[in-house]
Amino acid sequence: MYVSDKKLNGDSEFMYYVEFPKFTKYEDYENWTSKLKGTIVQEPEGMPEGYTFVKGVIQSPFSRKFEAQVKAEAKGKVVYSKKMEWTEAGEIKLEYKKGKDNIILHMQTVYTEDKEAKGYTYESAADSQHTDRNQVTWSENGKIFFLSVNPGNPLTEEDLMKLAKTMIKK
Repeated sequence: MYVSDKKLNGDSEFMYYVEFPKFTKYEDYENWTSKLKGTIVQEPEGMPEGYTFVKGVIQSPFSRKFEAQVKAEAKGKVVYSKKMEWTEAGEIKLEYKKGKDNIILHMQTVYTEDKEAKGYTYESAADSQHTDRNQVTWSENGKIFFLSVNPGNPLTEEDLMKLAKTMIKK
């Protein structure tokens, strides 16, 4: 929704009302993402035994182009709204659990100018100032990817690297 007077909307011209798709069954997630274009997160090959899918969330992409279009269409109006149609995910997060241990697979679109591909990097929670999880990160084609596990999870750096390399469907 576009609001021409920023003072009416917390100093912002745009307000988003969104109900992102949420899933508790992997099959429902697969069916929903089968309609999307672009990169998506998938269950990696060799998922360790005993881990089950517990939840997934897909978020729409953020689009300055869409905002510019809405603002142009709203010319002269105090408030104007338009439904955002999207065919590519802006963010996806899937979680698997086995007892107290979990695995989170996460993809985000990079909205900055720095879209340079970066190779796989492992970071442990014990050695990090940025995360409280053991994780592998990398980026490519304007997306950043994370595969992370809770501290104390028995999966090794090598295990995480193997899973990370098959969690993306292009």
